[in-house]
Amino acid sequence: MRANCFLAVTVAALAACGESNHLPAQTSGRELTLVPAVKQPEAVVERPKAVLVAESRASPVPTDLLSPAQIAARASESVVVITTPSGRGAGFVVEPNHVATCLHVVEGADRIVVRTQAGVEHTAYAVIDYDRANDLALLAVDSLAAPRLRLGDFTEVAPGDPVTVIGHPEGLESSVSTGVVSAIRTFESGRHVLQITAPISPGSSGGPVLSQKGQVIG
Repeated sequence: MRANCFLAVTVAALAACGESNHLPAQTSGRELTLVPAVKQPEAVVERPKAVLVAESRASPVPTDLLSPAQIAARASESVVVITTPSGRGAGFVVEPNHVATCLHVVEGADRIVVRTQAGVEHTAYAVIDYDRANDLALLAVDSLAAPRLRLGDFTEVAPGDPVTVIGHPEGLESSVSTGVVSAIRTFESGRHVLQITAPISPGSSGGPVLSQKGQVIG
């Protein structure tokens, strides 16, 4: 599969990849974090065959701006714990039986276990696509009964807008942190990142950054 299809259609980018060698790292004081930005594709792109599946139940489309508590209540069920022999991270459901995470969370693992908020464990049977440059991976998981998160558009947010992050820092599952968008940065390569103040600790790699609408923007 082409990586650009994966980025444009499946999960344009992931959050909480501060541990990755491929992404800008957090500052030593953990006051600022850089995460890849998500933007919905402007045109219809041919979808990878691996994700040509029926629509799953999804988190409700918000009509108003939500509080962090409301966002957490709606989105936490879609955020999973990912465990490998070498460590753990986070991920979130983007399609029926498909979980997005950071590549460094699962790279080289001979066993990947995905556990839902309800405590049900599933074995990811394949990494069906990945993008090494952006530290992204898409996992295939059988019978994953969890709603998918909706993707938003980072261009709809501005510096100062609140963000909510859900992850599992230091093994403390389904932890919620908040902050604001400090800036939207564009590198010479054309790659966009969100600079945010929400604290992100090891164990949260692969979790979503959510806008006030409860949509994934990074």
